[in-house]
Amino acid sequence: MRVFWGVVLLVFLVVPSCLASTQAEIDALVDIYQSCCGRDWTISTNWLQGDPCNSTAPWFGVSCNLAGNPTKLSLSQNQLCGTIPDTISNLTFINSIYLDSNFIRGLSDQIWNLTSLSEIQLSNNFIRGSIPSNFSLPSNLTLVLLSTNFFSQSLPTSIGNLPLLQVLDLSNNEFSGALPDSLNWPSLNTLKLGNNRFSGSLPSSINLSTQLSTLDITNNSFTGNFPVISNLTSLGLLMVGFNQFQGSLPTLTGLNRLIMVQMYSNKFSGGIPVNFLGSPLLIELDLSYNLLQGSVTTDITNLGFLLGLNLANNQFTGWAGSLLSNSMTYLNLASNSFSDDLASYLPPSSRGSLNYFNISNNLLTGTLPSDLSSFVQLEILDVSLNQFIGSISSVIAPLLNLEKLIIEGNQIQEVLAPILSQAQRFTMLTYLGLGNNFIYGSVPLTIASLGDRVQLVDLSYNQLSGDLPDVELPYIVDITGNQVNCPLPLSWSSSNRAICSDCCEVEIPVSAATNNTSGVDTVEIALLSIGGVIIVLLLFLIILIAGLIVLVAILWKRYTSKLDESQAYMKLVSDEDLQDPRF
Repeated sequence: MRVFWGVVLLVFLVVPSCLASTQAEIDALVDIYQSCCGRDWTISTNWLQGDPCNSTAPWFGVSCNLAGNPTKLSLSQNQLCGTIPDTISNLTFINSIYLDSNFIRGLSDQIWNLTSLSEIQLSNNFIRGSIPSNFSLPSNLTLVLLSTNFFSQSLPTSIGNLPLLQVLDLSNNEFSGALPDSLNWPSLNTLKLGNNRFSGSLPSSINLSTQLSTLDITNNSFTGNFPVISNLTSLGLLMVGFNQFQGSLPTLTGLNRLIMVQMYSNKFSGGIPVNFLGSPLLIELDLSYNLLQGSVTTDITNLGFLLGLNLANNQFTGWAGSLLSNSMTYLNLASNSFSDDLASYLPPSSRGSLNYFNISNNLLTGTLPSDLSSFVQLEILDVSLNQFIGSISSVIAPLLNLEKLIIEGNQIQEVLAPILSQAQRFTMLTYLGLGNNFIYGSVPLTIASLGDRVQLVDLSYNQLSGDLPDVELPYIVDITGNQVNCPLPLSWSSSNRAICSDCCEVEIPVSAATNNTSGVDTVEIALLSIGGVIIVLLLFLIILIAGLIVLVAILWKRYTSKLDESQAYMKLVSDEDLQDPRF
């Protein structure tokens, strides 16, 4: 037994000192050091000294197997630059390469010939080039992270046949072309292709990647109908916005783990399918900027945990039931054809949580409902471009957290003063939009005391009148298209914070019109005006005559100069003739 343990101890003591990297492997690492700005690395401990796999002094970032072959290269965030050299192909045992968050600009195609490679992380560099189509990618690949570089061109067909692949992130590059029709990714968990130039259809074979939990293809040029994805029961994030998908929305009923669905900025049309959604975990749904129409179904209104709902810029006309979410913070219904009473579109269970509500550019009528006052956490309220009437000051009074209040383009009829009195209490206010209504009365002193955060107050195209208060404006105030008295106070007329175009009318005092106490009657004013016109005409005539005199002088000078030249020439000719022997 003692002999056995002695042999074991001898193996552990002697064998590591005998095993070492091959010269080809050492040369490959040295080339990487020299090609990738090794002298400038943040950490380069032991590089170029001894064996890379020396157990007592290994090269920083290099891991090895028991035989002394480098198996992992990990130099993330280490100030690498330049180009990964061709000799990287000599690292035949390498299975993991982590070079992300550096300044690498080039990549040898030979890196895709490393048959043992299973993980490659090159994200957040400046690499240009493509994944070569004439190579078969290593079949052992489980992790491919190339995001935020400048990779371009289409993907090789072989990328679609990686049965062990778990994560593929090619986002934020310049890849183009279509995806391979056949996607053999049974182990795929995460697919991120966002912010590229991919086109064509999303292959139906994506439905075979049953382990997929994240599908992000945002901001590409995918077209056609969206494929059936009913088998993706593990899917939690579905992000397909900013593409050109068309046709009906897909049925997502069986996908009970969905947390986020983003399908905005496509060409989806028709109504919302009866069985569109079924996930009890959904917290965000964005269908904005499509061609959807009809009524918003109970599939959406009954989602109890929904935090954000964006249906803006569609053609919806109706609303089935009330939103039941008790924790919604964001609701955007802008630019549709919703009509009737605003109260129908408020989620009553979210009164303590809703902080963004936008239902602008619809067909809503009537007064702002008193129920709106109970949404005390509102930070942004936009009900502009509807047909609301009546007053607003009592409704907005409890909304002390408002940052933006936008009521432009309605038919609100109320004196301005009480509205500003309430707005004074909004300590977070940055924008107050009251333009294009029927708000009337004079502008009160409170116009200049709406808080330190205010940037713009829009009072344009209302029915404001009277004298403006002589106060310094701490922010921009737009009173265009009103009827306040002229002249404007100096604090307004000399300020670059007052916008006044066609905003005032001249006020003629009654005493001046009837008693002529100003000392200058209407006839005198007319005579003075005519005299001014005559003076201007005389000045113009004098300038014209002076110009003509200068022009004549210039022409006379040129004429006399030509005449002198002609006389000199004739004299020269006469002298030559006299000297000619023929005469």
